[in-house]
Amino acid sequence: MPRLMSKARSFVPVLLLGLMIAPTVARSDDGAKFYEGKQITLIVGADVGGPYDAYGRLLARYIGRHIAGNPRIVVQNMPGATAVIAANYIYRKAPQDGTVLGTLTNVIPLIKVLGQVYTQFDPGKLNWIGNMARELYTVFVRAQSPIITLADATRMKVTMGATSPNAMSSIYPRFINDIAGTRFSVVTGYAGMAAVENALERGEVDGVAGDSWYDGHGSGVSFNWYLDGTVRTIALVGSKRAAEFAGVPRLVDLAKDAETRQLAELFSSPAEVGKPVVMGPDVPKERIAQMRQAFAATMEDPDFRSEAEQLKLAIDPESGEELTALVQAMMAQPAAIASRARVIVYQ
Repeated sequence: MPRLMSKARSFVPVLLLGLMIAPTVARSDDGAKFYEGKQITLIVGADVGGPYDAYGRLLARYIGRHIAGNPRIVVQNMPGATAVIAANYIYRKAPQDGTVLGTLTNVIPLIKVLGQVYTQFDPGKLNWIGNMARELYTVFVRAQSPIITLADATRMKVTMGATSPNAMSSIYPRFINDIAGTRFSVVTGYAGMAAVENALERGEVDGVAGDSWYDGHGSGVSFNWYLDGTVRTIALVGSKRAAEFAGVPRLVDLAKDAETRQLAELFSSPAEVGKPVVMGPDVPKERIAQMRQAFAATMEDPDFRSEAEQLKLAIDPESGEELTALVQAMMAQPAAIASRARVIVYQ
């Protein structure tokens, strides 16, 4: 009898282990079966031809091979209101079954904190799949300018070009004025960054804030300016450092107290959010996990990396978990920080 009881006891853990393993296998099978023969729509919250479109289409060409069931990925551009229209759609109207992905602009969480436009989504409840590229932004002036360092801008007026008062190219100079005592004067109303670049070439403005460095992977007029010495970088936005800009201060380096540093981190957040990928708030957790795994595998895919290099698209990924933590911290900003940020934006 004791021997029989011993065998019974040894059987119970094995049975329980089997019960614990079985659902996991079933979920994996369900994931493969769910996506088999299906189509995933990847919403790009920007116009065709821009950086967000390039990153979104690059992701669409490779992520399907890393999703069990190998679904077809179709890109749909949904521009408008700095991707607020796309974010509203993904949050409120898109199917929540895992068949819709989105690439949004990196200012989406900041827009919510600042209350710049009416939104119908909560960034803290979106499912963040990952960030394709943490970024570094620059504040630069023409090489002919007498401004050599940021300290010079505290003694001389510097005219900065921007598209609108609420654009980051306008907000960054005003923020630096607030915390570092610089004398940036922002001229707005240019129809796009190309018009701002033309104004700089004509000598109509002295500098521009918020241009992307992309880790030396770039193209276009402003990127070539870094290489040929047309511009001089005097400040940086983001947590990253680049050897090319040794000694150039970041926004967070300018902060003189803890509250101002929090504010600097908030305004630097678009560089950290980078090129984000999201899913709706009610997508099943197992599909979110599956998509995050597929995203991570795609970021390491040699073919993906090779094409990114050919397209001159920098890849510096961040996991969905890391991105979620960042966004949720932004949504939990103390009221005093958010209020001070709004004063700077709307001054």
